[in-house]
Amino acid sequence: MPLHKAHDLTVGVRDFEWQLGYVLCLREDITPELLDYWAWKEGGWTAGQICQNPITKLETVMKCAKSSDYYVVASAIHSGRLPQPVVEEFADSNNVRVRQAVAKVSTNPAILGKLAEDADPEVRVAAVLNRLTDASIVDDLALKEENLDVLACVAKRLTDTKLLDAVAGKQNVKHAALSKDIMENPNSSDAAKVAAVLWNSH
Repeated sequence: MPLHKAHDLTVGVRDFEWQLGYVLCLREDITPELLDYWAWKEGGWTAGQICQNPITKLETVMKCAKSSDYYVVASAIHSGRLPQPVVEEFADSNNVRVRQAVAKVSTNPAILGKLAEDADPEVRVAAVLNRLTDASIVDDLALKEENLDVLACVAKRLTDTKLLDAVAGKQNVKHAALSKDIMENPNSSDAAKVAAVLWNSH
């Protein structure tokens, strides 16, 4: 079916408009103009798909960043297309998903350092996995972090054997990701690897 005919049939379909719009926006022949139209319709999934589409106009992504729907805002940030000053405006958002998105794409060391101290572990994980987060911050987390999901990400980046020993010493329950990251880090001591294997075998 031609694109614009499919669009006309989709608009106004009661109860299912945004679901059909989502499918429409997946078409290879979708246009920037139609992507802009559907970015304003209900349904965060549709906006998320639109923000990730390389043909979507920057103006459209910027509009999504101003949405009242936090999922849409996070999608706009995740796209990696927003100017960094705009991304940084959301570092203090009261929504976890938005702060997490900022932690993933920010290039500002100060912002990343702040988000590495965030109250939510999912945000801290995103900050640690961002390679632009300073190694000294990751080292500090090795000593003071208690959340095992965060520590698993910390273990991926550590180069100091003693800090890896400290992280291994914090594992007190089976945690496959943490054990795996300790065992796969070439800087881990034999003692840390043995401890990781033992916990992973429980």
